[in-house]
Amino acid sequence: MKGVKNMYEISNAHWWLLVASFVMTAIAATGVYEALFVMPKWFAAVPKSLVLMRNRDSVKYWIPIQVISIIALIGASLTNWSDTTIHEPLLVGVTSYVLVWISTAVFFVPGVIKFQKIDISSPEDPKLAASGKSWLRLSWLRQIAMVVSAISLIVALAAT
Repeated sequence: MKGVKNMYEISNAHWWLLVASFVMTAIAATGVYEALFVMPKWFAAVPKSLVLMRNRDSVKYWIPIQVISIIALIGASLTNWSDTTIHEPLLVGVTSYVLVWISTAVFFVPGVIKFQKIDISSPEDPKLAASGKSWLRLSWLRQIAMVVSAISLIVALAAT
């Protein structure tokens, strides 16, 4: 193993890649779990079901793990860039993660803000339900991109 100096010592480059891989895998797994089991409940009987979106405490998880992921990705990229054998998976991992961030900032966060402003005491609205289902379907693209990022980083880690 290139990243392991001896049986008890791991290089900085290998360490950063290990942390980035672990964090991306945690993000991808949590995102898929939420897309399968949590987010569909938000739109089950809109607007009343949107209360579930409002009662979430997930910010305590998502903000710290995103900060850690950015630091880990930067560290992994900087310390591993000289290893040309992992440029491709490292670049795929970083690129797919950046695309997730862009789509989240441009589409998903504004969608959440819009859904959170809806009066939950109003009658059911088929257009709102359709909008929510569309938001959920598009969210799967984000989950797929995170899985690609995690797998790419694991491939890079395995190659070191």
